[in-house]
Amino acid sequence: MKFTPDANYNNFEKEIAKLEALRNGVDSLRKEDYLPKLEREDEDSYKTRKKQTILTNYTEKTVNAAKGLLFRKPLTHENTRLDVKNVDSEGQTLNRFAQDLAESGLWYGHACIMVDAPSAENISTLQEERDAGLQPYFTLVE
Repeated sequence: MKFTPDANYNNFEKEIAKLEALRNGVDSLRKEDYLPKLEREDEDSYKTRKKQTILTNYTEKTVNAAKGLLFRKPLTHENTRLDVKNVDSEGQTLNRFAQDLAESGLWYGHACIMVDAPSAENISTLQEERDAGLQPYFTLVE
């Protein structure tokens, strides 16, 4: 089945581009899309205005403050099958993964976790799975 984006998706994609430019800082915002040349402005004045443009990124400060409040204390868990020192099979801890998830959700308004596990074709019991070192892992979907 082929994905066909609708108008809402296309509009959201434009907003995501703005957020990405904001996250990347003032250099991204100095592009013509966000800082257009004025109608009667000469080229030298436009270049000077672009160079002098500053950005105080209050959005990033707010996201970082909220993330700090959420993770004042480390996460705890009761799932014995989850390796909290490597939740994404790339060495990321549960706390770091949760912080990235929260940050993505705060920036974009939503984020998802895809949970998967390695293939276990020839394994039929939980003990064989544990002996093989197979465990589920998380993937952040922004």
